Amino acid sequence: MLARLRLLPLFAAALLLTGCRLHWEEYTSAEGGYSVKFPGKVKTQTQTIPTTAGTMTFNAAGTSDSRSAFMVMYAKIPKGARKNFDYMAAIKAMVATWKGSINYQRGVTVEGVSGMEFEAKVTWPGNGHAACRIFVYKGKVYMIGAMGENIRADSSDVKEFWNSFKLVK
Repeated sequence: MLARLRLLPLFAAALLLTGCRLHWEEYTSAEGGYSVKFPGKVKTQTQTIPTTAGTMTFNAAGTSDSRSAFMVMYAKIPKGARKNFDYMAAIKAMVATWKGSINYQRGVTVEGVSGMEFEAKVTWPGNGHAACRIFVYKGKVYMIGAMGENIRADSSDVKEFWNSFKLVK
């Protein structure tokens, strides 16, 4: 299953659509159990992928313009694979897909849930950086991330995006 997580960045690339960010909009995913503010009009995509742990359906919501993309993705983890989620394997798979290198990785708490945060220098689908948080909550894996030429984990847009994320408990 974790090897299949390398496909997650393909969803990010799929949402790199042209557009213009007008303002931050509140978005709620009742099924995903979260709310977040996105810079611009949200587009959604769902894709089912067979994995070694079983079929997983990835749900993505995001916004993009010609320079960056912001996205939240989640998928229910098959019951047999929930207990020992390998964050490092997932991060390495994403960064490899983006043809990048990890700048840093560290533990993070998102809405009281432990996970990992990382930033990577990337060369695909364009040169820049990706800043992501990944965690598991109630049997789902979540990835909250931004990617683009001027994206950095400490940038005000990324901080605003990450800080706006709330789990609907």
